Amino acid sequence: MSVKLDAAQIEQAEKVLSHISGGVGKAASRAINRAVEASRAAAVTKIREDYHVAASTVRDTMTIRRASPTNLFAMVKSSGKRMSLTAFRVRSAEPLKGGRRAIVKVAIKKTGYKPLRHAFVVKLKNSVGVFERTTKKRFPIKKLMGPAVPQMLGTDKVSSYVESRAQETLTKRFEHEVDRMLSGGK
Repeated sequence: MSVKLDAAQIEQAEKVLSHISGGVGKAASRAINRAVEASRAAAVTKIREDYHVAASTVRDTMTIRRASPTNLFAMVKSSGKRMSLTAFRVRSAEPLKGGRRAIVKVAIKKTGYKPLRHAFVVKLKNSVGVFERTTKKRFPIKKLMGPAVPQMLGTDKVSSYVESRAQETLTKRFEHEVDRMLSGGK
């Protein structure tokens, strides 16, 4: 994903800001940094529209590299591993009559709960997890995981929305920063 300033916009800004040393670079870097912040916020919002995940969980996986007047490159990077199913929504009812076990239900996306017939919830000292047996024996068991935040960001719906939001912000903010510098702002 990449967003760019229009060549005509840059040309116009160079003409208008010719009397200010490094004016175009300052205006562009400020606009780019605003666009990067807006894209992170848009990513969090759009992911939360589709997935049952906390905003802080999504935001914590993202790092921002800011632009400077001499280096007009900025980036938002998301990195992280697959998350435990307990980071989403898990329903585990009380045991049913006759010693039968209740079915664990998980909602990763906001489309509804899905039953996990062979899963069970384990409460450990510091956390809770959803597990499943790998054989018919009691052990070994494996922890069930959901998608990682970078996977959620990679969907077409999310990435196209984030890109359009960043481009829109970049265009508006560049015009604003040029006007600000013309009116005497630093």
